[in-house]
Amino acid sequence: MRQFHFLGNPVRESYFEQPMPNESSIKSIKSPAEKLSATQLERLCNEAEQLIFNNFEGARSRFEKVAAQISKSTSAEIRLKFLLGMAFLENQENRYWEAIVFQEKAILILEKTGQTHFLADALTDLSALHANLRNFEISENALRRAEKLLDVADLPALRGRLATRDGFLKLQIGQIREALERFLEAERLLLGLGETAEKKDFYFLSLNYSGLGELYNRLNEKEKSVLAYLQALKVSENQDLRPRLGHLFLNCGRALLANDKAADAQFYFENALRHAGPGDLNLKTHGQINLGIVAFLKSDFDKAFQFYSEGLLFYQNPSNPQDFNNLSILESLLTQLFLETEQVELAEEHFQKALDWAVKCDDFQNLLAVCTTIAEVQAQQNDFQSAYKYQLLAGEIDRRIAEKSKEIEIRDIETRYELEKRRQEAREAKLRLTGLQLRALRAQMNPHFLFNALNAIQGQITSGRLDAAETHLAKFAKLMRRTLDYSDWEVVSLETEISFLENYLDLNQKLRFAGKMTCKIFVHPDLETEDVSIPTMIVQPFVENAIEHGLRPMSGGDLTVKFTLIEAENMVLCTIEDNGEGYNRSREKKLTDPSFSIHKSKGMEITRERLDLLHQQQGQNAGKWVKILDLEEISGGQKRGTRVEVLMPIL
Repeated sequence: MRQFHFLGNPVRESYFEQPMPNESSIKSIKSPAEKLSATQLERLCNEAEQLIFNNFEGARSRFEKVAAQISKSTSAEIRLKFLLGMAFLENQENRYWEAIVFQEKAILILEKTGQTHFLADALTDLSALHANLRNFEISENALRRAEKLLDVADLPALRGRLATRDGFLKLQIGQIREALERFLEAERLLLGLGETAEKKDFYFLSLNYSGLGELYNRLNEKEKSVLAYLQALKVSENQDLRPRLGHLFLNCGRALLANDKAADAQFYFENALRHAGPGDLNLKTHGQINLGIVAFLKSDFDKAFQFYSEGLLFYQNPSNPQDFNNLSILESLLTQLFLETEQVELAEEHFQKALDWAVKCDDFQNLLAVCTTIAEVQAQQNDFQSAYKYQLLAGEIDRRIAEKSKEIEIRDIETRYELEKRRQEAREAKLRLTGLQLRALRAQMNPHFLFNALNAIQGQITSGRLDAAETHLAKFAKLMRRTLDYSDWEVVSLETEISFLENYLDLNQKLRFAGKMTCKIFVHPDLETEDVSIPTMIVQPFVENAIEHGLRPMSGGDLTVKFTLIEAENMVLCTIEDNGEGYNRSREKKLTDPSFSIHKSKGMEITRERLDLLHQQQGQNAGKWVKILDLEEISGGQKRGTRVEVLMPIL
């Protein structure tokens, strides 16, 4: 079967070479107008926001009226709506530098006003703009900054949008598996919004399906690609996202054509043309030419020639590599058409034009098969000299394609390496920071424990129980020395950690609770405690939390700590269970009494963060490494207390 390169971008946000804008190009949208009040400006912005996903022209005309009125005295809210709206519109028109100027001005306002969630959303959109310009490092940094802002917020909509952008970034740099994970995560989050979803969420859902369509296309899973594009189209039609419809019809047609369904593809290409706006020349061109390919496959050569010729008319003044590439593809399609109709001289003429355009954009991918076909035709006509010439040229084109592919591959590998290196450096820096924070916390172990332990030892001394005092003072000193040692360790054997816990619990049991607390530590037989290494002092903050919140209010109780091997995942599961007040009751008390163990809440938060980072370093995907369960709740009132399950990586 002949090889065709179907025109039309599979993803709306594609890269075009563009110059950096100057201030005059941004200010040029302003024009003198009658002075409008703040209320009128706000109304115009609100109207533009309503139109921005289904009527670009209407939205832009309103924003232009606002632009003519904006001054330093204009409220931050109006300026913000204007800047974000214009950034979105410029992005849709592929004017990425102009969009970045608007977006960065909006981000400056958001940083000053401290609107964290809006800032995260704006940074997510800024990431896409830089990704379109192949500024992958800047794009990555913007995403990570947005991610950090959303760390403590339960905002599935913003997380879904961020996951979509991250999926596109990973797709662009060739991290296909990671891109698929992010797209599927975004789909789950955005579909889960239900009735709370906004127009922008549906826009992102449609965009996300488009990303999946392109991803499956790269994996050569043609049917999945078709289904994903159809899903994107369905969402856009249902939500009246009209400006996206033309390109989505085009993408569906391309996917169907690649899946050898030319008759079905024709319907979508025709609809793409119907939805093309007056100024959307790219969409018109791509629709025309792909209809020409359909006609060619049906052997309707006159119709194919008509479509190709009309396509050429859109490129009277080609100015960028994308134009040159499209012209090269067009001329190569005309070459194939004339070869099929046995007009070899015309075929050679158009092939030379295709070659000239390919040189300008340094993209010869679409010419190799055509050049080889010309050589075969010349050989069949016994023109072996010409056949040999084209065969040599095919070899040269093949070499150029291989060189460029290698350059792209090397560049992509370098990009992935640099991004991963920076991620790793960021994780390590964060880990070092949490390590320092933990050192500070370890150095100030729970003051209740320290006071009660020393007070109890003092009581033993004054009452004449010197042997007991000496024993407990030695254990206390050993515990303090071990705590200081741990401040410099990141990893310990499970055996050492258990020994530390036994000493700590023994002192709590005999000194702080005067024997009213029982403690047991269980180790699964499969665990070789001396050979298994775990992060230092991960367990102790959770044990102390159980004592502080569960048993202290009850003046005693039972505490068990169990260690189990999760061999398949190279982890140790530690379960800490008490029969104290219970998690829910303790949380209520904490809310009503601000002085209730503030210190350890910080320790728990840092320990959770440290666990996340340690699992990431071990190559684990994001997960819930700490689970806190209220026994009264899960037992239907049969038991009371709290169970904490902690998954630690084996290091």
